[in-house]
Amino acid sequence: MSPEQALSNTALPDVRSDVYSLGATLYYGLTGRPPFSGQSMDDLIGRVLHQPPTPPSVLGVKISRDLEAICLKALQKNPADRYATAAALADDLRRSLVGLPVTARRYPLVEMIGRALRARKEMLASGVALVILMVAALYAAVSMLTTTAETALMDDIRNNVIDTAELAAMMIDPELVKTVSAQEFGDHAAAKQLAEQLDTIRRISTGVRFIYILRQQQRHNPVLEFVVSSASFLSATELDVNHNGSVDEDEKAAQPGELFDATPYPALLVGLREPGADEQPHQPDQWQIAFSGYAPIIDAQNQAIAVLAVDISSQQLYRYFASLRQSHYHTLLVSLALALLALVLLVSTLVGLWKRDQFPAFTQ
Repeated sequence: MSPEQALSNTALPDVRSDVYSLGATLYYGLTGRPPFSGQSMDDLIGRVLHQPPTPPSVLGVKISRDLEAICLKALQKNPADRYATAAALADDLRRSLVGLPVTARRYPLVEMIGRALRARKEMLASGVALVILMVAALYAAVSMLTTTAETALMDDIRNNVIDTAELAAMMIDPELVKTVSAQEFGDHAAAKQLAEQLDTIRRISTGVRFIYILRQQQRHNPVLEFVVSSASFLSATELDVNHNGSVDEDEKAAQPGELFDATPYPALLVGLREPGADEQPHQPDQWQIAFSGYAPIIDAQNQAIAVLAVDISSQQLYRYFASLRQSHYHTLLVSLALALLALVLLVSTLVGLWKRDQFPAFTQ
């Protein structure tokens, strides 16, 4: 008996009273007990009118929250809060059996997403596969473009370093080089003048850390000899590449006459004959040098008497590539953001489909 039937002064009950009776029958079927009981008829009617039924889950009955919500909605005191028809109750029951959302309860977002994804596993798998494919394609395209751009930038840097070395070699008086090479090394006026010229070229050239001249003592001998270096004019602070407050032995400027093994730098030996540069940047040495360009110093008889080397610091190389790397990272971040957006749209679509899924109406 529904609450409105228990009241003697109420209007005639309608179909929603039958919905209440169906809910009470469902409650008994789930729990093995009626929704209400009392010591007397008046006690029982009072509970029907004013006391809410104990949820089946509180009684230890293991049923789905959907089924419990359907049962409790059918047992609402106010007829307007129940199902409008028995068919609506039956439809919610059928939907609960196949995992579709029911009208009897509101779903938390996490539960709604989880149930929608479980209901559309095939579509979810296809969507995730498409998103992964999209991200992989974008990453491959960005990586390929970045590699191409890095190669082009490296070629441009290499050409600029070669041009700088060639221009510097043309600005050096070959007779002055011969004079310095023929004299005793030390505080020789010609050596100082030549070092000043190199330092001037270094200061007006972008990114150049050192410029120095070496000559070959013997043909086909990879051991070269320093003629002069622009590092002679660097202060102790500039020479302190380790920033430890002092100039270490391996940081001091090369002195005229010091030997240098060019074996690890084949492009330097080639530079005795024609302009060139390192093929690729190498690990920065103690001077923080990672890339160099070379050009021969030609005398009046068109003979190469020495090689001029231009060193580009690793910091300058980093600055060259910094904007390219930044663009690469930004593009990847945009790609990931697009992938995340695609996943959000996929989940939203699946949730929308799950909420709109219609169970076929009951027919006799």
